[in-house]
Amino acid sequence: MEIQLKAEVASLLALAEQADQSAVPDGMNLPAEIARRQARLEAMAAAKVKIEERAKARFEKEQAEYEAKLAHREQKAKESGKSPAASRRNRRLPGRRRKTSSI
Repeated sequence: MEIQLKAEVASLLALAEQADQSAVPDGMNLPAEIARRQARLEAMAAAKVKIEERAKARFEKEQAEYEAKLAHREQKAKESGKSPAASRRNRRLPGRRRKTSSI
């Protein structure tokens, strides 16, 4: 949409230059059309900045939560002396039997 508006502004500016030399299409107020489209472009740019700021804040929040989660895991592993992966591997699930050798 932003690209389309920029193209429209460029074409309207070209029409404005031609208007000095010839007639403008009926009912078209070129300065008002150009101003309206430029205002839309500025509003879109402001919205884009706001969206990027929100995305950055969200990323920083999620990153801090993730780092806190990792720190908690490391602390828990230090206290127990076992790694979190080892406890998941050694856990017996219901309905599963350990393999025994047939020899």
